[in-house]
Amino acid sequence: MRLPRHKSPLDAFYHLITHVAGHFGHYPLQKPEPCRELIHRIRFYTRVYCCRLVAFEILGSHYHLIVFFRRFRRLPLRKLRRRAQLLYGSRFTLVTRHWTAADWEKFNHKLFDLSAFMHHLNGEYAKWYNQEYNRRGHFWAGRFKNTELLDARAVQNCLFYVELNALKAGMVKRAGQWKGGSAWARMQGRDRDLMPIEKLFDGGPKQAFEAWRQQLVLQGLMISRWRQGRVLGSQEAEAELSTALWRERFWTDGIAVGGREEVEQVLRDYRQQGLFTRRCRATRQPGQHTYSLREQRSHARW
Repeated sequence: MRLPRHKSPLDAFYHLITHVAGHFGHYPLQKPEPCRELIHRIRFYTRVYCCRLVAFEILGSHYHLIVFFRRFRRLPLRKLRRRAQLLYGSRFTLVTRHWTAADWEKFNHKLFDLSAFMHHLNGEYAKWYNQEYNRRGHFWAGRFKNTELLDARAVQNCLFYVELNALKAGMVKRAGQWKGGSAWARMQGRDRDLMPIEKLFDGGPKQAFEAWRQQLVLQGLMISRWRQGRVLGSQEAEAELSTALWRERFWTDGIAVGGREEVEQVLRDYRQQGLFTRRCRATRQPGQHTYSLREQRSHARW
């Protein structure tokens, strides 16, 4: 039985992952044209929907997103029409000419819906790829994963986890070199569509950018040394343990990640709704003050 997807009714950050269907070693997204097209569509749909793009990393067999979705609110008709025009383009009149007030209300709700956003993004990209490469069948493997990031620490740490994926995979030699990621876009000043870095780190634009850049480079150096099999010094080992971002499935398999109180509140809410029946508790990330709630996999009651 498919369980309900976790979506917050409040403003929320999410880490999203989608994998390509296919055999091991099948890396269609690593080609320049498919990678650029996916980035283009990510930027497009984050303008259509009521969300902000925080970070992304396009790898060969999957991609990562961090997005900030706003809580639902009723938009005036002129704003709904503007977003519908952006979404449907030349088909806008044809699609919406018979829409009633109920149809516009439904469209309003869709603009704040994480599932609708991913359905549009993945569905339209799959159509493009199959047409472009004369392919048939499902392009994506199963459902996308979404993990809510409950506090600023979780957002920052997950940001580095996402933006260092290509380096960990050995696709580049230094952090910020992978053109299929938001770190490269920020480094090159091509971050107009990204959430401003000062919204994620303390200080003004310059101070926040420098804080992000220094931490990205530091963690990138640790990953590079780990890949080379070099022994870390005691201070470096302590720093590596305190981050532990690039080797854990902590950010990919959970319902929510954040401080202990925030994660346990999510667990309590789910239990009150009868949606989370396993006997478990918030799990601590090694070396950090960050906790996660793992995905519910069974309805069996304990």
